[in-house]
Amino acid sequence: MNSLTLGFFYLVGLGWLMGETCLMAGNGSWGPLWLFLAGFALLFALIGCLPLSDHAVNKIGAISAIIVGLALLVICVLGHDGALLNTLKSICAAAYLIFGIVSLLSSFGKKRAESTH
Repeated sequence: MNSLTLGFFYLVGLGWLMGETCLMAGNGSWGPLWLFLAGFALLFALIGCLPLSDHAVNKIGAISAIIVGLALLVICVLGHDGALLNTLKSICAAAYLIFGIVSLLSSFGKKRAESTH
């Protein structure tokens, strides 16, 4: 999660999920937006305030990417945007979920890397 590539990956997912939940709130369903805001605050409170190693931060980032991917997939599958748009969004959400799983699996394979700064 500390690299620019993975950071951009997580920001794209969080931005997409925020956009979807804001659209849902605009349609009268405020619950998903409140859940997103609570999860967002919890995630960055954990990462920013606790003295965690780089390995732990990478695992938390991968787990949060999986959660974001699952949420995006559920929102896209249950959405009412039209067949073609829902299909495209579902494919992108599934790809995001797969990349999150690959990121988590790759963090298990590496040795515990401590911070060098």
